[in-house]
This record gives sequence, C-alpha cells and structure tokens, in this order.
Amino acid sequence: PTPREHLNAVSAGPYIYVLGGRASGVSYTALERYDPVLDEWTIMTPMANARAAMVMAPWGSKIYCAGGETPMLFDVNEVYDILTDTWSLDTEMAIPRHGIAGVTLESGVFAPAGGVIQGLMPTNAVDLFVPDGSAADIGGGPGVNAVDVQLAINALLGLDTGPV
Repeated sequence: PTPREHLNAVSAGPYIYVLGGRASGVSYTALERYDPVLDEWTIMTPMANARAAMVMAPWGSKIYCAGGETPMLFDVNEVYDILTDTWSLDTEMAIPRHGIAGVTLESGVFAPAGGVIQGLMPTNAVDLFVPDGSAADIGGGPGVNAVDVQLAINALLGLDTGPV
C-alpha cells in the first residue's frame, strides 16, 4: 500500500478499502483494496480530489467520502461504487471540515463534528448523506430522526448502540 498518514479505511464486503491520506505534506487520491484472505493489495480507481482526514463510510455497494483537508478544507462528497470501480459526486457537506468519523445507520451515513480550521476549531455540526442523493444538516431536514442521531453519537463514543 501507499505509505501515508491521515488516511481513511473501511470494511466493505470481504475487503478493506484504504483511501487518501498524506505524507511529507503531500495529499493523495489513492484508493487501494486489501483482500485479507489472499493477503493482496489491489490499486483501484483514485478519487478526483487529493485529501486527507475525511469521512469515509460504506453504504450498500458504495463508499461515501466527504470533507477532508490538503490543508485547504473540502466540502466535496465523492461516492465510490464498489461494483463498477467508479466515482461520482453527491451532495456537498453543509460545512467543510476534516478529522471526521463516519457512521452508517439505517437513515444514511452520518458525518458528525470535525474541525473547521486545520488543526483547530472543532464543531458540533453533523451531516447526513442519504443514498437517494439528498443530504441534511442534523439540525433539521427530511429523514433525520432523534433515534438515528443518538445511535450515531453512541457508536462514535463506543457506547451501546442498542435501542434508544
């Protein structure tokens, strides 16, 4: 795999996908897939925007990758299709930020908190990316409900994610 830090990784199906990151101040577009059964790495189609410290979360056969930094902050939301090895753009983040964890729940991919200035200024903003191409700020919008918000917060804190 590409040597780097501030990368993102998710498990989707039998594979682990590793994306972006940086080394020596240079950000990467690299997407690599690891097969733990065969112990092999495969280079996949890279994302369009080189960046690090973004949110990355799987949803069905897609992987959502939003935000990040180069050190410029991004609001872009690129979606990788696992089945076709292609990228597309989806609804942008409400607030550009980096250092974000992603949580996949029934309502979509939650992207809570993050920094709004490189290395500084944490925020409590939360985005929800819904597979139908819509997005909502956690403060309101269709499809956002208190149960999913609490589940996302619990998951990020490592707490019980059972019924709220």
